Amino acid sequence: MSEPTVPSIHHRRRWYYVLWSGLALLSLACLLLWNRPAEIEHPRLGLKVLAEGLPERTSLEVWIGSRRAWGSQAAGPFQPLRADGRGAFVLESVELSFPRRRFLDRVLIPGRGHELLVLRATPPGEAPRHLFLSLKAEWYSGALRPGKRTVYVMRATLKGMDPSPRIPADVP
Repeated sequence: MSEPTVPSIHHRRRWYYVLWSGLALLSLACLLLWNRPAEIEHPRLGLKVLAEGLPERTSLEVWIGSRRAWGSQAAGPFQPLRADGRGAFVLESVELSFPRRRFLDRVLIPGRGHELLVLRATPPGEAPRHLFLSLKAEWYSGALRPGKRTVYVMRATLKGMDPSPRIPADVP
């Protein structure tokens, strides 16, 4: 007489495998949706730099982008600031992009938008100096909104600028 065949443990638990595979696929789909922006908002930013104590013929330039792009080959060129003849340097208006996450209101996807502003001053005959500003606080406070143009006024001195092109730890 032959013994009855007992189905293997894998055969008896096949629905658990289907369930866990389905949950893994659902988690992957949620992760893809989480990292894909729900909307990309485009506020406009103007910049006015009041230059104090800068040597003559110092050039000021600005770079706006993501923290991830700074220092890589993907970082675009600096934009020169125009001197207005009264001791200030002006960038009229630049369009920023802020990709928002799904499922949460006004939460940004880090490293995918314009969250970092770098001001570079190059005095004649000296190495360039950098000033780093995070635009995240302006975004979360509501100062940067789509359809609005926000003008950021700042004072710049060479003493407050860093010769190193690395982002300081205190910049969020």
